[in-house]
Amino acid sequence: MIKFNSMKKIDKIFDGYFNEWLLLYPFEASLLGFDVLDEIEEIPVNISEEFKEKEINFYKKYKSLIKNIDLDEMDEKEKIHLKALEITCDISLKELKFPDNLLPINHFYSFHLIFPAISSGLNQSFKNKKEILNFYKKINYFKNWAEEAVLNLKKGISLKIILPSIIVEKILKQLEYFIKTKREKNPIFKPIYLIEKEFNGKDKEKEIDKIKKEIENKVLTSYEKIYKFLKDDYLKNCSENIGLYNLPDGYEWYKAKIKRFTTLEIEPEEIYNYALKELRELKEKDKEIKRENIKINDYIEFLKKFKKELKEKLKEYFYEFPKKDFKILPMEKYKEKTSSLGEYFMGGVDKKSKPIFYLNLNLAKKKNLNELLAIFFHEAIPGHHFQISLQRENEKLPSFLRYHIFEAFVEGWALYSENLAFKIGLVEDENYKKVIIKNKIWRTLRLIADTGIHTGKFKKDGVVKILMDEGKFKKDEAEIETLRYAVFPGQALTYKIGEQVFFDLKEKGEKELKDKFNLKEFHKVLLQDGSLPLNLLKEKINKWIKNKKILC
Repeated sequence: MIKFNSMKKIDKIFDGYFNEWLLLYPFEASLLGFDVLDEIEEIPVNISEEFKEKEINFYKKYKSLIKNIDLDEMDEKEKIHLKALEITCDISLKELKFPDNLLPINHFYSFHLIFPAISSGLNQSFKNKKEILNFYKKINYFKNWAEEAVLNLKKGISLKIILPSIIVEKILKQLEYFIKTKREKNPIFKPIYLIEKEFNGKDKEKEIDKIKKEIENKVLTSYEKIYKFLKDDYLKNCSENIGLYNLPDGYEWYKAKIKRFTTLEIEPEEIYNYALKELRELKEKDKEIKRENIKINDYIEFLKKFKKELKEKLKEYFYEFPKKDFKILPMEKYKEKTSSLGEYFMGGVDKKSKPIFYLNLNLAKKKNLNELLAIFFHEAIPGHHFQISLQRENEKLPSFLRYHIFEAFVEGWALYSENLAFKIGLVEDENYKKVIIKNKIWRTLRLIADTGIHTGKFKKDGVVKILMDEGKFKKDEAEIETLRYAVFPGQALTYKIGEQVFFDLKEKGEKELKDKFNLKEFHKVLLQDGSLPLNLLKEKINKWIKNKKILC
């Protein structure tokens, strides 16, 4: 048998996978900051059946290449990275068995919401002709996506794969906003003003007039077509029931989503029963959370100042820090009513593009200070921004691990960060402990709600009631949460399941290594390979503990 140079073969697989991924998903690549739009004439619509076939063939190809690698020729790092790629292929192939493309739009994260963000300048500028031409490709993509979305929604009706009526009603309100809002305040028309401000090339007025017509004829018209179809034809076919259990093969579909988001083979009932037990234990620790009478005049400025102080405190617990900073901005008005308190946008890979922490000012004024700090620890530092930026800046990682994420790791780390913040003294107010318990109850309720919704244990009002009764949610907040779980089956499981793995590993390290356990070193080992599937993370940390014990 001829033995290949394993390093070269592995690198070819890693590089080949990522380069093909960029061309398969050029739109996602451009959001990451990889300029591949010049290499293609038209962005492929990722909700078409033809595209789905391409995806299946892509993941099968790399699954096959991985099987031909000789593991004996690799070091431990290479084995971890190769296993992560294999798990990625397995999860993707399992998920692609189900018709997600027949539910192409929702009110929480969908291209009809992504496009206005791009139009407003998010990872898209209009400084030269090339950038404007690339934006035209995104306009054409939106038109093609909208047409395919309507076709898929029609097909969904015939196969009884239909969105719930309450989700469609939310989408209609969003579409109505983009259709009716005047140009000067409408984010889809923002490129007109951005070209006026940024573009210094020839024929500026012609460019402005052309892009205005393109937006009117292709984008605005597409919004109107989707709106008309949903309102006149689709809505009357919708059920009030939410959850995958209502759809054909819904239970297996949900299990594929659990695998996709948690990276674990775990039954819905097991998650549900674990959550019930955890909720009982947390409620025993819970006490009424006091409302602090701390008045903040400017939330954005407060967080900017807090960020500087926080960076200094974290030096005691982490060896490495992201080179890239992040902006703190108010959330867009059109998203405030359907979004959470804070969101993190990771931005592109280029040096000019900065990640953003968005604060929902509408919700912030209703929250206490400790709740504001908790979301900042979660979304920014030492949570999402810290972990994702370190991952992206790590040139020793294969590209697919630098720029892809496993959500159970990423969300688990962010939730771990909320709790860690108090344990290491990043916040000293005792009331913060109560917020942590409240947040733990919230994430535990997510396990109950998500599994309950998608296995048919609860209808929408039942979930809202549980969140209000057990999590002390206000009714509007409980409804936002419930509908988020409905459109993202399995995603809500990532937080608590991921966090539990992090704390289990920390506890095991402390127990087995005793005074030899170093939190700073533990964090370094946790984060140095980027986000990983949870079982792979466990294997890695268990080996680290074992090797550390031998050395000790």
